[in-house]
Amino acid sequence: MTKDHLRRGLVGGLRYGNLLTIAFEEMDDVIELESFVDEAFFPSSALSRFGVFEKECWGPLLRQSEGDPEDFEFVPRDEFALILTTTSPSIPPPLRGVFGQVTVEEVAEESEDSGMGAIEEMMGVKEVKRNSKEMVEDAFDGELESVRLWVMKGFLFLNINMCL
Repeated sequence: MTKDHLRRGLVGGLRYGNLLTIAFEEMDDVIELESFVDEAFFPSSALSRFGVFEKECWGPLLRQSEGDPEDFEFVPRDEFALILTTTSPSIPPPLRGVFGQVTVEEVAEESEDSGMGAIEEMMGVKEVKRNSKEMVEDAFDGELESVRLWVMKGFLFLNINMCL
């Protein structure tokens, strides 16, 4: 991923109110994000939920030669969000105050020896919890209509933790 690619993603996300999703294999790799921080391409204020909407953040990123509007025409949309994805179970301490954490886990099958499964089934109230990697990918891609269809089919986000 190049600095200009991050700049275009940030400007486009702000301009059209889209999500900018950056995927990391491990959360330790997020530290590499700091190597992309460059005030002319991806300013450090872009990591702040409120700072990213300030003209001081996005103004220097606009390039009219590349099709970006003039700064007086640019209106950042508040639907924009920066999302980092990873397979790591937690957020590193430096990012805890900046990002919230959504954890998606696989649902373990309920053991039959608890006896509750048979009773729930007999009464017709057994809840089946299903999770889908595709649903999570749709959510990170900002495809809310697709996520809504997954939820209507009985899929759900199992665990949501907010780290402040």
